[in-house]
Amino acid sequence: ARCAEIYRSLCFENRADLIFGPYSSRLVRIAAPITEQAGLVMVNHGGAADDLYEHKLRMIVGVLSPASEYFKSFARLISAMKFFRKRVAIVAARNTFAREVAAGFENACNERIAWRRGVRVRIKFNGNVDPADPPAHLLAAIARNRINMLVSAGSFGHDVKVMRTIVGRA
Repeated sequence: ARCAEIYRSLCFENRADLIFGPYSSRLVRIAAPITEQAGLVMVNHGGAADDLYEHKLRMIVGVLSPASEYFKSFARLISAMKFFRKRVAIVAARNTFAREVAAGFENACNERIAWRRGVRVRIKFNGNVDPADPPAHLLAAIARNRINMLVSAGSFGHDVKVMRTIVGRA
């Protein structure tokens, strides 16, 4: 509600010439239609969700690459590594941004060149990870599948918790 109030003020009352979008895809979804209605360009520097550009908004200019593109180069790097079996686990937080990052990475791993070079996504885990109480089935699955690469998609705090959980159990 506060985001909408601020952007209505900037667009209609103060009539800014150029609008910078807020930080977070959720807030950009609120601000973009308002700037569109006002006919103002909004520079989107803080929202990376893929769906922001699927609504056919004409006045939004994205600075970031879409979330689904974030780890594509990482998948290509993995496929170029010199060992045969590349067993990957993806741990994603429960939000749209993390799911889009994880899905983009998984799609890149399923591309023909990565598949032919032995990249296999073995585990997909969607949920919060707490180092004090790690999900036992996740740790067991990582050990059972002999995972040698892990991708974590979420907030900074989520990613740190995932790494602490894995390192603490290694």
